Amino acid sequence: MPLPLLPQLCGIITEPVAGTTLEGFVPFIIVLDVPDDATADLDWSVPMTMRVIDVHTVKVTGAGGAANTAQLKNTAAPITDAMDLNVADDVVTRAGTIDDAAWKLPRGGILRVTRTKAGGNAACKVVCLCVGA
Repeated sequence: MPLPLLPQLCGIITEPVAGTTLEGFVPFIIVLDVPDDATADLDWSVPMTMRVIDVHTVKVTGAGGAANTAQLKNTAAPITDAMDLNVADDVVTRAGTIDDAAWKLPRGGILRVTRTKAGGNAACKVVCLCVGA
């Protein structure tokens, strides 16, 4: 994945109007593979400073079970609400909220998915639309 090249493409574009800036970034997508297993936190190290601007799950490997969820976090701080995994295979579930106090992660920060499994299958892909920050 060519993430190391993104810092050269991302940055702040300064507007000529005094006191204003316009943020212009190249978006990129991170797909996190969440296997079917017991309730747990799954962590990934962030290779650059970034902001998560949209998140959804794609249910894989069969239907989910009641009360199964996936939630994206900045270490322990929730970025999204818990997304429902009690859906059929191939169903997309979008985050209902994104917390702007937690959406920015530093380089080397922890992008975490908290998988809650009450029964059935909890496997999914968590798809994150991000920009450099």
